[in-house]
Amino acid sequence: MDKILEFWFEGLNDQTVIDKRAFPAKKWFIKNRRVDDEIREAFEHDLIRAGQGEFKDWERSARGRLALVILFDQFPRNIYRNTPKMFAYDPLALDLAVRSIREEKDQELQLIERVFLYMPLMHAEDVKTQTWSVERFTHLLTSAQLMEHARRAKGGRDTDYRNVPLLLGKSVVRESSEKSPANTPYYEYTLGYARRHFSIIEKFGRFPHRNSILGRTSTMAELEFLNTPNASF
Repeated sequence: MDKILEFWFEGLNDQTVIDKRAFPAKKWFIKNRRVDDEIREAFEHDLIRAGQGEFKDWERSARGRLALVILFDQFPRNIYRNTPKMFAYDPLALDLAVRSIREEKDQELQLIERVFLYMPLMHAEDVKTQTWSVERFTHLLTSAQLMEHARRAKGGRDTDYRNVPLLLGKSVVRESSEKSPANTPYYEYTLGYARRHFSIIEKFGRFPHRNSILGRTSTMAELEFLNTPNASF
C-alpha cells in the first residue's frame, strides 16, 4: 500500500504547489514508455494479486482504498496500454470509489488524493456515473477555493509558497505561475477533464477512442469525432 502511494504522489500533499508539467504530476496523464515499463515491473504482480482479492484488508482504511483504486484504475492503463486488459480492472476500481464516497471515506483524504479516488467515475461509460464525476470534481474545486481563501486570509501565500521550489525526494514540483496556495488552477484543470468526459458519454454513451482497442465498430458520428483534435485521452 505505502509503496503504491509513495510512487504515485512522491510526498505531495495539500501544502504542495502542484505543477502538471513537473514530476510526479507529469507522469500521471502522459503516454511514456519508460513510465509504463517502470510501473509494469514494480506493480504488475501486485495488481494481479489484488485482482484475486489478496489485499482485502487494505479496504479498512481510506488510504488503503486509495492505493487499491490507483492499482486498479491507473496502473492497468500503463501496464496494458492499447490492449483490452487496460480496462479490465475498471469495475473493481469503480466499486471501491463508489463505496468510499458513500461512506465519506473520501473526506479523510487530501485533495490531491481525492482526484485519483474519483477518477474511476470519470472513466465510466455511464452517464449517471459521469454526472456524479462532475459533481465530485466540482466539490473538489470548491474545497480548494475555500482552502485558498483561508490561507490567503492568514497571510500564508507569501510565507509558504513564493519563490521556493519544493523538493520531494528526487522530484522538484515547481511553483505554478498562478501562485495559488491551494492549487485551484490544477483543480480547475481536473474539473475541465471531468466535464469533457461527461460530454462525450452524454453524446455517444461510450468513449469512441476505446472502440479500436475493444473491437467495437465505430459509428459514422464517432469516426467524425475521432478525427477532431483531442478526441482521445
